[in-house]
Amino acid sequence: MAMHFLFPAGGVGQRFGADQPKQLTSIAGKTVMEWTLQACFETDRKGHAFIGLSPNDEQGRQISEGYQDLSIFSAGSERFETVLNGLNRMLEIVHPNDWVLVHDIARPCVRAEDIQRLIDTCLISQVGGLLCQPITDTIKQANSLLTVPKTIDRSTLCAAQTPQCFRVKELRDAIQQADKMGIAITDEASAMELAEQPMNLVVGSSDNVKLTHAEDAALVEFYLKQQGRI
Repeated sequence: MAMHFLFPAGGVGQRFGADQPKQLTSIAGKTVMEWTLQACFETDRKGHAFIGLSPNDEQGRQISEGYQDLSIFSAGSERFETVLNGLNRMLEIVHPNDWVLVHDIARPCVRAEDIQRLIDTCLISQVGGLLCQPITDTIKQANSLLTVPKTIDRSTLCAAQTPQCFRVKELRDAIQQADKMGIAITDEASAMELAEQPMNLVVGSSDNVKLTHAEDAALVEFYLKQQGRI
């Protein structure tokens, strides 16, 4: 079965505090979107790529049209809606049992070798999965900042990253079901968890950070330099 990419890129980046979507931020002469697409397209995949853009995102559309085999679809108002729109679009032209790698467009430092390892793991096991990073900080759980906190065993915790890789129709159905139940999902794995689907946890690199705040841009540039991409 083929392995496709899906990039939700319809966010406005409210926390980023800029007058344009954060994926259009320029770092070392390229937009964040271009850095992300470059890394993902370096993998040994055999499928199509789909990107969800807001209707008024002319710059994003111009960038996307410069890539061969990258189809544009309409983004939703929320991330999960964008992913759902993309999956429904995919099911018009791809096999339901094909695989899809959903990747945040604002994670430009993702390493091609990590993506490839996730792909290989899912294809060998025939079970979906996601990149993640083990938690190294001591984690406290509290109802408020004034209560006595509870320390959580960090050996059982990891921070979810993207890409997250699942079969196209199974993921579409899981997200639809979560939406019908009124359950907010923050990533694709959350929907698959609700559907009680097993998944692989593949350790990714710590520099696979998400551009969220304006000050993150300097960190992204540093990591891109460390990777030898700048």
